[in-house]
Formats: sequence, structure tokens, C-alpha cells
Amino acid sequence: SIESTSEASHANEDAAAIPTQPQLVDQFIAAVNSGRRQQLQQRKVELMQEYARAEGDVGSPEVQIALLTDKIRDMSSHFMTHRKDYHSMRGLQGMLNQRRKLLAYLRRDNFQRYAFVLHNLGLKDTYAKQVSKQQSAAVPAAATAEG
Repeated sequence: SIESTSEASHANEDAAAIPTQPQLVDQFIAAVNSGRRQQLQQRKVELMQEYARAEGDVGSPEVQIALLTDKIRDMSSHFMTHRKDYHSMRGLQGMLNQRRKLLAYLRRDNFQRYAFVLHNLGLKDTYAKQVSKQQSAAVPAAATAEG
């Protein structure tokens, strides 16, 4: 009788975990019919949960980079249809610069997290190219000063 009650409790837990059909329909309709603002807010919450260092983390560089990348991609699609929106272009440039600075900080501070963020967001490591160009530009200037 003990085994049968434990089996019955497992069956009840499994049944509770599976949503009923009306619940599934409500979830689907809510996602499809939600407004753009709600969709962006939901995506923002998902990104914060994915890249957070700890529970409730909303300000770490990883989270900020992920949110900026999402905004940048959203703005890029905006510019496909509104090519002459120069005012928004300035905002996009600011977001790109902020993300570049955060990536440089994260690369200095924690390279493993930097590599993780780049890989997951599908970004390229352009920081290494910038540093090598700066160093190669500084070498000839030093060589001419000696000679």
C-alpha cells in the first residue's frame, strides 16, 4: 500500500506539471497578441536571467552588453526601412560605443566571461585588432625617435 500511494503521488505531480489545453491556448494567445512593448520587455527579462552573474543581477557588464546588443539589432532592422533617420542613428552610435567600452572592460576584467558573452551573442572580437593596430602604430614612431 505504501508503494501504491507513492506511485499515485508521482502520477499527481506529473499531471500537475503538464498544463491543460486551455492553459496552453492562453499562453499561446498571450504571446501572439502581446504588444511590441510587452514583447521587448519579455525579451529583456529573458536576457537578464540568461546573462546574470547571480539571482537578481541586472547591472553586470554581461547583462548590459546583452541588452545593448538586443537594442542594436532592433535598431538595425529599423534602419532597413528608415535609412535617413539620422537622429536615431546618433543614438545607435552611442549604444555601439557604450557596448564597445563595456566589452573592453570585460575583456580586461574577466576574459572567460568576455569569451562566453561573445560566443553566445555571436559577436566578433574586434578589440584584439584595435589593440594590435595601436601597438604597431606606436612602434614605428618609437623607432624614428631613436634614430
